Order: sequence, then C-alpha cells, then structure tokens
Amino acid sequence: MRSAFPSPEEFLRLRNEYRVTSADLHLQSLVFYGVASSAFQSPYCDDLKRGEHRRYRRLFFAHDRYRFHTRLVERDSTPYLLDRGTLSFHGDALRDFNFVELPGEDFGSEKNWYFKHDDRAENPFWELRLNPINGCAQLKHRTGAQGEFRGCAFCHRMYDAPRIGESRRTVSLQEVFRQIEAAHGVNAFRRVEKVLLVTGNAKDAARLLELAEEAHGKWLSPRGFTGTFSVVTSQIEEEPDIDRLARIDNRIFDFTLECFSRRRLILGAGKGKSIDRVRDILRKARNRFTNIRVNYLVGLDSMDVLRSGFGELRAAGLVDDVIATTMTPFSQEMTRLRTSECDSVEFILKARMAFREMGLWTRRAGVEKTIFEFDRMESHQQRDLLLPAPSHSGF
Repeated sequence: MRSAFPSPEEFLRLRNEYRVTSADLHLQSLVFYGVASSAFQSPYCDDLKRGEHRRYRRLFFAHDRYRFHTRLVERDSTPYLLDRGTLSFHGDALRDFNFVELPGEDFGSEKNWYFKHDDRAENPFWELRLNPINGCAQLKHRTGAQGEFRGCAFCHRMYDAPRIGESRRTVSLQEVFRQIEAAHGVNAFRRVEKVLLVTGNAKDAARLLELAEEAHGKWLSPRGFTGTFSVVTSQIEEEPDIDRLARIDNRIFDFTLECFSRRRLILGAGKGKSIDRVRDILRKARNRFTNIRVNYLVGLDSMDVLRSGFGELRAAGLVDDVIATTMTPFSQEMTRLRTSECDSVEFILKARMAFREMGLWTRRAGVEKTIFEFDRMESHQQRDLLLPAPSHSGF
C-alpha cells in the first residue's frame, strides 16, 4: 500500500477542517510520509547481507526542542525534501517551521542505557532508559511457516532478511551504572525525573522483577533518585508479580498494548496475548497502581477497532493515558501491516480526535512519533511528577 501525500490544497483543507496549526500538520506529515534527502544517494540502510532486501534509514530532527524521527524515502514518495539543511514542502522552503536535523544512530535496544532527551531539552537527564539485556540482535521480519514475527513487527530495527552481524549484549546493572557515572557523574541521578526499564528480553517475569528491584533499590535510590520508576512490558501479568512491581513504585503501570487486532501476527506468540487476557492484566493492575498507561501504534487497527477497543477499556476504568505514536514502516514488509484505512495523515488526525473524545491524553513529552500536539500537551511540570508518591500499604 502506498500513501498518497497531500497537495498544498489538501494540506489547507486538513488544517482548516481539523483546526490544527500548519506546524503541527507538517510535523505529523513528516512522521507519516517521511522525507527525501539530497545528502544520501539512497534512502536505504546498507546493513543487510543481500542488496535486494532494503530497510529505510532513519532521520532525526528537533522541533520546538523535542526530538523526533522519521524515515528517509524516495523523492516521489513524499512532499518533503531536505536539501543542505533547508526543509521544503512541494518545493517551497518551510522557513517558519522549526526544524533542526540532528545527528542520530539506530539506538534503543542496541544500547544498554541512554537518556531520552538530547542537549536541546530543558533537562538532558529527564528520562533514563535502562536496557541491561540487549536481546534484539538478528531479529527478522518474517519467521516461520505462518509468517509470524519474532519481536515487534513495527520496530525500526526489524528487517526482511539477515543483517550484517551484530553483537548481542547482556550487561550487569553494576556496569550500566558505572558507565553512566563515568559519562555524567553521580549527581546526574538527582536530576532524573523518570526511569523506564525497557527490556522485553528477560527470561521471565521473575528475572525482570529482579532487575527492577536491583535497579531501584541498589543503584537508583542510594544515588538520590526520587522520580517515577516504571517497567514497560507485557511479561508481568500474574497477581503476585504485579504486587511485587507495585511495591517498587505504584505510580505508573506501563503496558505494551500496541494494537487490538492481529496481535499474534504483529507482536508474536509471547507478547501477542488475547485482548481478554490484556483486560485481565489491566484489572489486576487497576487495584494496585495510580495510573495505567498503554503504548499504542496508530495505523495497525481500523478506526472502528481503535474506538471500540479504547472505548471498552475506558468504560471499565482500565486505562488512564496512552502513548500513541504513528506506525512508521521502515520496510515494504512493514508498510503492508498498516490498515488499509491508514493511507494518509488524515487517519492520524482522526485518531487524535477519537482519543480526545474519550478523554485520553499523553503524559510524556519527547516521544519521537507522538500524534499529540505539543502546544496542547501537559507542561513539563505536569507530567509524571504530579502523580502521588508511592504508597506501600495494602500489599
């Protein structure tokens, strides 16, 4: 499926009909359609063993001091061109659009730790991501006779064929914190407002909980960390394990929902639990956590499925806010995962309206493909910090 990008006239219609600013619509369109760049002869990565399999490069940029990323694409696939630092739309330079290209690499699960913001943010230490188990090496887009995915089919590191060799690393938390202190000093931990343990590659829930308890109790708290700590996962699902997680910090239960339909196909056998099972997990978390937050990829489900799925969760009190990001395909195989309705940026605008109607907002700024408008998001001070302090009673 190939998305038809908007003409200047269609752009104005979308801006007026959905009552968004030009800057906001350009931001959403950049993420959705990608951008061509004169700096690269090809928009594809050169990390695959066979040249007929292709994966789009990522492009990182700052908009209003926040970091975003999109993909590089062919010139006839997007209305945007980046030429020697100038971004244009249908050939006209966007001089009023705040755009700064950033140096970047395919980090994330390739690194064992990183700070979410770059040095243009108010607090460069705002969110610390910990991933002591790097288990995403050599994942493939298609595995097995049924074509099911191993890992997450929407990840920028997924591909259709084997990559050039990549090391798989498991690093102790002791080594992770030694590296952080060597790079930023021990006082950096006092400035961290949010820590997210992001590994989905622990052997089981018990091992993941051991990592969480060690990270918070042995390394973070003794170094002056007082912010919010959570684990983004779908591995922690049994009542005793949810209790154990809540005793570390019961402010946020981060769950990787991602989609309502085709879950086994898109998320794999382990992560692609049935929606009935998802509801059961969230009900257990509801009694133990102040806030239930889910990650969701816009474009994998039809609009009817999006509305009905979140409508049911909201009616049951099983979700408080959503980290909603655009499904950005980094290969042709991934493009076919988008629902047929998601053929233009208008689908993203409709999804945003649906979330607003259900009272769902994001609390986290700095998400690199968020569908929410930054001028309508909660302020820096109103994010996770205003959630109540952890309560350790009743467990």
